[in-house]
Amino acid sequence: FMFVLMIGIIILVCCFGNQIWYERNHDDGLIMSNFALLILGITILILLYWILEQKVHIKSEKVIILCSLCFLIFQMFLTWNYYFKTDWDVEIIVEAAYEVVSGQQEDWVIDYFSRYPNNRLLVLIYSCIIRIFALFHLENKAYMGFLLFQCVISWGTGLLLYNLSRKLLNSRVIAFGTWGIYCFLIGLSPWVSIPYSDSVGLIFPVAILTIYLKTLSLQSISFFQWYLMISLSYIGYKIKPQIVIVMIAIVLISIVRFASFVWHSKIDNIKRNIKKNNFGIKLLLLTGSVICTVWIVNAGIDTTGFIVDKEKSFGISHFFMMGMNEDRGGVWDGEDVAISDACKSAAERQEVNLSIAKERLQKMGVAGFVRQMHRKLLTNYNDGTFCWGGEGVFYKEVLPEKTMFSSLIRNIYYNREYMGAYFKYFYSFMKMLWLSVLCISLFSGIFKTTNHILLVCMLTLIGLTIFEQIFEARARY
Repeated sequence: FMFVLMIGIIILVCCFGNQIWYERNHDDGLIMSNFALLILGITILILLYWILEQKVHIKSEKVIILCSLCFLIFQMFLTWNYYFKTDWDVEIIVEAAYEVVSGQQEDWVIDYFSRYPNNRLLVLIYSCIIRIFALFHLENKAYMGFLLFQCVISWGTGLLLYNLSRKLLNSRVIAFGTWGIYCFLIGLSPWVSIPYSDSVGLIFPVAILTIYLKTLSLQSISFFQWYLMISLSYIGYKIKPQIVIVMIAIVLISIVRFASFVWHSKIDNIKRNIKKNNFGIKLLLLTGSVICTVWIVNAGIDTTGFIVDKEKSFGISHFFMMGMNEDRGGVWDGEDVAISDACKSAAERQEVNLSIAKERLQKMGVAGFVRQMHRKLLTNYNDGTFCWGGEGVFYKEVLPEKTMFSSLIRNIYYNREYMGAYFKYFYSFMKMLWLSVLCISLFSGIFKTTNHILLVCMLTLIGLTIFEQIFEARARY
């Protein structure tokens, strides 16, 4: 009920409540209204579903592997033709990776990672790619290596999603359609060309759900699968903190399942199951293994050499303060960063952040808070391109055209000051697909379900939406 209510509100707000001002609502030239795009998108998806069910017969998994490899090559070709250099956090991460390889560190980089320590794992990953390219004396070409790496992650995520859908829905045809939607909405998204956590973190939630599905098919508790899920959640958290919400949802659903098992079982049966499965020994091994993994990950991150000053770290209170900034609609704000940066210690920063957030909430009142939530909902959900082009000086360095197709591809993908002739069609298509996906997701919750994967997905999306509504709003999150 909560999930259906939430998605229903999001769709209504996007279709009929999008006239209100909200941050980054740039007019990129929609060819028709959101509601018309939604109706068109649902119609197309229903038609494609009918065609797949009635006319297409996929008898082998080799078809999806071949199609996915073709798509990977196509995605790499597109990215090579349109990629460019951007600034904001991306530029800092890339420069820091090169500094790690060269052994030089500048003070401003150290200050940045003290503020945002999570981004150090990205630096480690990109520095490894630079070193691999350096073996072939191609370190100056490593930037393209970052993008190829992200294309492979996107490709792998698509295959995992197909496999998950195949086992969950027991239909190759529907799973193939699911993969097709993924390819258009995510695979063709230009965010793959931005070397940052949004693309690198993509694979973790789907991988965690795939492993969780495996645990559901086992008769006994598998601590190896739980080890993999917890470890992937931790590594994912170090890349994009929101990824841990998937694991939180799994734990909550598992607690309910366990409570139900206890409620319907006799004490002797519970004791027998615990003894039979060596629960205590396995739990000890799980704890030890997770601790070792955490230590290894952090030891790897420390090899970057960036010493973090914990007193300069921007904690969750900073993002709560920004989320309640009515003037900026709850997105990133330079003045709020300056306020947090001026604090001498983490304790002082938390106190100042919470004090300002409280003042903002009091000033807003109930009506103002509802208006803020309305704006942030639009910021987070009303863009099928996930606010492409909405960060910093986005097109900082546009590179020379590579092939005869470069101009055409850039006319599709480039917006803002480099507005391409066909971008409005791309923008409209992506919004049509995005709204359609939101709409068809309603069917996951309309009917009573005991499918634990779907329950985890619904709970995850509820948690993620609450997270983005309270803290800093971003469509790409």
